[in-house]
Amino acid sequence: MEVRDHVIVVGFGRIGQNLIKFLRQEGFDYVGLDLDPVLVREAYEAGERVFYGDATHVEILRAAGLKRAKALVITLPESHTAEKIILSARNRNPDIPIVVRTDDDLHLEELENAGATLVVPENLESSMMLASHLLKHLDVPTEEVMRLVENARNDHYHSLRGYFHGMEPESVEEAVSELYRLHTVVIAQGCVNIGKRISDLNLDAIDIRITAIRRGNIRGEDPEPDTVLQQGDALVLEGNLEALEQAKNFLLSGT
Repeated sequence: MEVRDHVIVVGFGRIGQNLIKFLRQEGFDYVGLDLDPVLVREAYEAGERVFYGDATHVEILRAAGLKRAKALVITLPESHTAEKIILSARNRNPDIPIVVRTDDDLHLEELENAGATLVVPENLESSMMLASHLLKHLDVPTEEVMRLVENARNDHYHSLRGYFHGMEPESVEEAVSELYRLHTVVIAQGCVNIGKRISDLNLDAIDIRITAIRRGNIRGEDPEPDTVLQQGDALVLEGNLEALEQAKNFLLSGT
């Protein structure tokens, strides 16, 4: 493959094929890789530059022109496979931009640590896309909508990653135990933490963040560290399942 300045697209399913359409419109060449022989044959016969190959093997990436490529995009849903591809690609071409699509944000940090330039969690991007369309219909200026979206991306989606999970099936609960989630703790009468400042709680030591406090009918986002806790305060905590359990026990019992 003597193509150069191209984009290597790993995973030639619907997402990969739609991505190709945009690349083609802007004049970028590409090489697609996939492990579905029927898909590869049909697409190749239709004139697409797509080949059968396992991109976790550096020889396949080398044959796809990794050294000469402008970027590498991984559209596979399996994060562990994507991580292997990233590591293989980085060994061969340390400077190539690598963009990875994932179903969710469960392994976002692992993929970034492996060497991904950009990780795009589909669940969070879908939320932002829905919000963008809605805000535009509500006559929010396009520039403001773009600012909100870019802020979320620049913050590595941090503001979107925690949410209230509710009652989930046990299998799902186990699968997402490391996901950031939200949990509300109400400071009851007699709690030993009444009168303490948020900074005194040292919750960041267990990777817990207080995202908001509701006091009466007033809700405050991102409370200041010197905020003093009062009886009846509802603290909105963000963290993973284990850390939230620790924080809840500490806040309610002081231990």
